[in-house]
Amino acid sequence: MDLFNPQSGTIFWTVLTFVIVLIVLRKYAWAPILKTLEERENKISDALEQAESNRIEAIKMREEQDKLLQDARQESTAMIEESKINAEKISQSILDNARTEAEHLLDRARKEIELSKRTAIDELRQYAVDLSLAVAEKLTEKALSKEDHLNLIERSLFEFTHSK
Repeated sequence: MDLFNPQSGTIFWTVLTFVIVLIVLRKYAWAPILKTLEERENKISDALEQAESNRIEAIKMREEQDKLLQDARQESTAMIEESKINAEKISQSILDNARTEAEHLLDRARKEIELSKRTAIDELRQYAVDLSLAVAEKLTEKALSKEDHLNLIERSLFEFTHSK
C-alpha cells in the first residue's frame, strides 16, 4: 500500500465513508452546530444592540444631569444675587433708620438746648431783677412799690440789652 498510488478499492471505501460521515454529520451535528452558532450570533448581536442602547441612554442621562446641574447653578446664582440685593436693601434700611434716629436725637437735643437757653435767660433776668431791686433798695433805702419795681426792671433790661 503505497500512499502515492492508492488502490481503487481504498478510494471507493474512503469516499463512501466520507459521504456517510458527511450525511451523519449533516443530519445530526451540522444543524445543532449551526443553530448554536446562530443563537450565539443573535445573542452577541442583541448584546451589542443592548450595549449601544445603554450607551445612548447613558449619554442622554449625562446630558440631563448636565442640564440639571446647569439649572441648579443658575438657580443658586440667582438666589445669591437675590440675597445680595436683599442684604443691600436691609443695609440701606438700617442706615436710613439710623439717620432718621440721629436726626430725631439732634432735633431733641436742639430743643432741649433751646429750652435750657430760655430757662437760663429767664433765670438771668430774674437774677438781674432781684439784683436791681436789691441795689435800688439800698440806693433809695426805701421799699419800692410794684410799679417802681417794674419800671426799674424794664429800664435795666433795656440798658442791659443795648449795652452789648
